[in-house]
Amino acid sequence: MARATKRRGVIRILSTLNDVTRYMVIDASLAIEEETSKITTTTELSDQVARWKQDAERIRLEAAQLDMALTLSKIEAIERKLSSSKSKKLEDKPDEREKLERQLEALQLKLQQPIEDPAPVKEQLLQKAVEPANDPSKPVYFSTTSKQSFAENKLVDEEELVVSESIPRNPRTGAAPQLKEKTPLYGFDEEDLKMYLPIAQNIEQKMPNATIDDKLAAFRADPVLRAHFENKIRQAVVEPMEDIQRLDDLKKQYLASSSSVEKTQLKREIDQTEKTINEEGVYTYSDNVCLNLAPMTDDELQARLEAVGSLPLTLQALYKRAQNANADDSLELAIMLDYYEQQMQLLEQVAEYAPMKKEMVDETRAAVETLPTILRNYLANKMNLKEDCSVDTIVKALGKGFDGSDAAWSKLQSAIFESATGSSLPDLPEYSDIDFVDRSRYIEELYPHVARMEGQHPSLELVNAFAAKLGRRTFMVTSKPERVLGGWYVKGENQISDDPEGVKLMAKVEKMLDADLKNQLEYFYIENPSPMADELIEMGYEDEQLFLVTAKDPTTFYDHGGVVKKVLVTSLGIAAVVAFSVVASEFQPAVHDQIGDDITLLAGPAFSVIGSLLAIQILHEAAHRAVAFRDDFAVGLPSLVPSVNLGMLGAITPIESPPPSLRSLFDFSLAGPLAGLAASIALLVYGLNVTASLSPENIALLPALPTSLLRSSALGGGLIEFLLGKGALHETTGADTFVPLHSTAIAGFVGMFSNALALLPLGNTDGGRISVSIFGRHIAFVINAFTLVMLCVAGLLGADGSDSLLLYSLFCVIWQRELEGPVKNEVQEVDLVRSGLALATGLVVVLALAPLPA
Repeated sequence: MARATKRRGVIRILSTLNDVTRYMVIDASLAIEEETSKITTTTELSDQVARWKQDAERIRLEAAQLDMALTLSKIEAIERKLSSSKSKKLEDKPDEREKLERQLEALQLKLQQPIEDPAPVKEQLLQKAVEPANDPSKPVYFSTTSKQSFAENKLVDEEELVVSESIPRNPRTGAAPQLKEKTPLYGFDEEDLKMYLPIAQNIEQKMPNATIDDKLAAFRADPVLRAHFENKIRQAVVEPMEDIQRLDDLKKQYLASSSSVEKTQLKREIDQTEKTINEEGVYTYSDNVCLNLAPMTDDELQARLEAVGSLPLTLQALYKRAQNANADDSLELAIMLDYYEQQMQLLEQVAEYAPMKKEMVDETRAAVETLPTILRNYLANKMNLKEDCSVDTIVKALGKGFDGSDAAWSKLQSAIFESATGSSLPDLPEYSDIDFVDRSRYIEELYPHVARMEGQHPSLELVNAFAAKLGRRTFMVTSKPERVLGGWYVKGENQISDDPEGVKLMAKVEKMLDADLKNQLEYFYIENPSPMADELIEMGYEDEQLFLVTAKDPTTFYDHGGVVKKVLVTSLGIAAVVAFSVVASEFQPAVHDQIGDDITLLAGPAFSVIGSLLAIQILHEAAHRAVAFRDDFAVGLPSLVPSVNLGMLGAITPIESPPPSLRSLFDFSLAGPLAGLAASIALLVYGLNVTASLSPENIALLPALPTSLLRSSALGGGLIEFLLGKGALHETTGADTFVPLHSTAIAGFVGMFSNALALLPLGNTDGGRISVSIFGRHIAFVINAFTLVMLCVAGLLGADGSDSLLLYSLFCVIWQRELEGPVKNEVQEVDLVRSGLALATGLVVVLALAPLPA
């Protein structure tokens, strides 16, 4: 598992607040003192001492056996290290290799030494209690249930850590996870057992005939244990969760800060808090599903059965529940669950990765095969596999998940944390690298096309190859590539003289890159999207330029919804244009009365309106494509946007490869609407002149539009009143009136309105692209939000006579809310001539969309 995984069994004491997890070592002295107090005669004392000596000798031999197994596993690990493929690296590090060889020699000498005489009885009993029961040849890295530090009880010591070849590390921070503490022979920690044992024995004496549930209830009700459990919960869950909450707060402060000094200080605190969480928290990481735990030997199992079986029944039941076993389950099952706890937890998390890839399926199968039969049956029963308990069946069922216990565990954790801290349990971010998050949030807002490439971002090796091609005399790279959502930043300085806008740089880079890199990478020369620190602004630093590099995949980068959506939207647009034209022709009473006698009275004007509207749109698209052809970038087929009141609201013309510069993007975006506006106003003026020259009888046969619609545009309504006479758009109180117009005038009015809408600075519409070209992405993002608010207010307050502004804003929010994709060179700014042209066009747009004053 390459990703961080949450361990459900981390603190099982929380599941109903009566399950206590394993704590280490029995205090043998307690048992000795208790037994001694019962001995009254010298003979009895002599017999008891003899039995102690026998027990001590047995324990000493078992400890020697386990110590030998530990020594052998260390030898195996060192030999594997020296003989692995990585040993070539040790050739360059003779000191490290010599150190490993010395360790190997010392361990081999240790095996040849005779077993020492037994130590005193009490010391040997305590040594027995702290010996490991599992083979340490495969260190386990997993969540621990005890948060105390027992350095002497680690599977390997600190020096041994350099020997291990495959320590899984935190994928977010690179930190090595903590080692699992040894499983105590008696199942409980020494200090805890010292507390539990007399209470459990007292319960057994007072309640000999009670059920095990009643005994456990009495055990939990003990006031000393209740305070003890509450303290365990705070140490094991609440305090680590508080650290996570503090980490979340520090990251929010970091992201909100605009001071580089403050960010540096916060970054140090974040790193320290993450280190604390990694070392002491309830979350840890594993790179593999299969841990390859060495199987428990029969002697180990028998020793544990005898040790746990010697405890009072109450503690035996407590131990079973701590391992998620039932009271009537065997001790053997509980012991196996204890020993294979890490492996079982990893298997329970396989469902989080469904559907599983082949590699994970193979790892899961290998993990299940390492389990003893009793645990396979346990898994099968848990997943209701009553008939078939084969490995393949279990693996298949694991991919479908368990019974929702993970959700219950998460709810319990959240409830406990909220009750203890008064705040909700924070979500661990998918990427906890605060620098990555800080950089990426601007990518997600300002370059959404790049952000959607996250699933296939290029490798570091490929980006390094790109950086190496730049050359010191072209673009001197000043730092390592930095990961952002969807790609990488390559920071440096333009070394070409007299090229502040990067025009010569981009031309040279295009020639320097080979075909292989061009086919795999898409790169953009941009200004750093992250705001400059306050200190740098005060010192007069200029904006930083860099290359934004991502994978080359136009289908994903320019996600326009596919052919089906285009055909559907365009078909609706054409149908809406036809319906609008027919309805406009039928508004005249004279035409409506004569339709039954002569259908051409309706068809002629309708076709004229349709033809004129489509001619305007074709001219709009031709202007777009002329600029795209000039600057050599691809555009897709347009999609007509339908409208109930106007027939159409314009068209979507997608860009399918990056324009070379912001000036090119500006020209492309303005050319279409400007050509459409010019043609629409010309047709409107022509149609109004024709209307004014017709006789009343012929005017009665013309198509008509509602007065309220014509008054929704100050420019269009003003031209109508100027050419048809003042009062032509006079509204009658209580009823909507209709104004007969020549078909070209109607097409001109609708075309003028739709092209003006297209120039509004919204998302990746033509107006949104112009806004990005002139103001940059930061300001364009703000302008986009402001324009949306103004359109919604105008539509809701009735200031929109055409009832189109609100519909258009809704369309943009759904279909075109993102800013346009990046251009190859975003450092070169738009010149003053283009800016002046945009200002003049903006005034026309305001006049076209503002209502005619009463």
